[in-house]
Amino acid sequence: MRFEVRVLRSIWRFSATMLALTISGLVFSQLDKVLLSRLLSLDDFGKYTLAGVVAAALGIVITPFYNTVYPRFSAYVVAQEHGQDPAVVQAQRAAAGHHSLRRDPGDMPWPART
Repeated sequence: MRFEVRVLRSIWRFSATMLALTISGLVFSQLDKVLLSRLLSLDDFGKYTLAGVVAAALGIVITPFYNTVYPRFSAYVVAQEHGQDPAVVQAQRAAAGHHSLRRDPGDMPWPART
């Protein structure tokens, strides 16, 4: 495997865009802390920072739950909108070897990975 300048030239725009997005995301995620560190007392700034850490920790705890429940809940709502009993749909899918209300990958609008 060798370094090829041709490959680098083909992706430089994408790479530059990603770099700009990363830098702007870093600036915007830290800008509040820079401004507030100058405006608040150290005690108040510490409370603000602690609240941010607690909120981020809640996100870490909630995200796996959300990723598990949301697809099933969405499929439940879709089944109801189509006049189907969600419990029956789930039982049919379980009998067919599917363990959720999600669609088969072959039914998706994009091509399946091989």
